[in-house]
Amino acid sequence: MAVKWADDWEASGATDPMTRPKLCPWLRGQRGPYDGLVAAAVDRLGRQVVDCLDTGCKMRDECELLVTYGHGGAWDLDDQLDENRFTMQAWGVQMELRAIQRRDRNANEKTRAAGRPKGKPSYGFQYVRTAAPLPTSTGRCRSVPRCRVTARR
Repeated sequence: MAVKWADDWEASGATDPMTRPKLCPWLRGQRGPYDGLVAAAVDRLGRQVVDCLDTGCKMRDECELLVTYGHGGAWDLDDQLDENRFTMQAWGVQMELRAIQRRDRNANEKTRAAGRPKGKPSYGFQYVRTAAPLPTSTGRCRSVPRCRVTARR
């Protein structure tokens, strides 16, 4: 059995799965045959009910597996209970997205009213990347970037 993946950790869950550069080719069948889709959670499939259901129904209709963490095995969207649970999780994901959007919108309004249109701290900041060697179990060192906040004058 060959395992291949679409590593789209940087893609937001709010992005339509069919427009994600690394996942879309798999969903459209451009990367060859595959047996299913594994995601960290339902919210990684999409942040809108319609995106989650479109992806889930595509997997069901093409007899491919759909697996997410926290669910005991593959989703069976032909089963009423699994279909309802999947839909409820997708609905919860969409409600979370709306809450995030509302919170961001309110924070932007507040920072604009305070005279900080970009939301940056009034004292200024500068990111400085440094690398610190960390020991690994093999005795070798690897470099891990760290961010340090410094005040500008």
